[in-house]
Amino acid sequence: MPTPPKSASALERYRAEAAANPKSVDALANLGWGYYGQGQIMEALKALQDALALDANHLEAQYGLALVYKASGSRAEATAAFEKALALADRLEDRVRAQMLQRLIHGHVNQLNSGDWNLGQHETHA
Repeated sequence: MPTPPKSASALERYRAEAAANPKSVDALANLGWGYYGQGQIMEALKALQDALALDANHLEAQYGLALVYKASGSRAEATAAFEKALALADRLEDRVRAQMLQRLIHGHVNQLNSGDWNLGQHETHA
């Protein structure tokens, strides 16, 4: 029997982890990301919504939900979810990570609104 691709085995691990820990926000968020990575949008949506039902301030689940809405063509829902993720990213103590996520989020919102990321010129730092 052939060995399944690593991504498929990761998804199986996420499923098992979520089944064993159905009240774990991290387990459900990971499951949602696993489904999203496999293009299983409806399953990703459910897992991420379940994670956010347990903790509405879980940044990774919120950002994942925004990407899922975007992938499904739900522009208004995606924009609202990205705005919430933007607010959650602003609370991060790690300012570099916060700025990185905020830039990504702005790019996604710009793309939803104009079809272009519109992030301007890339800055170079010495």
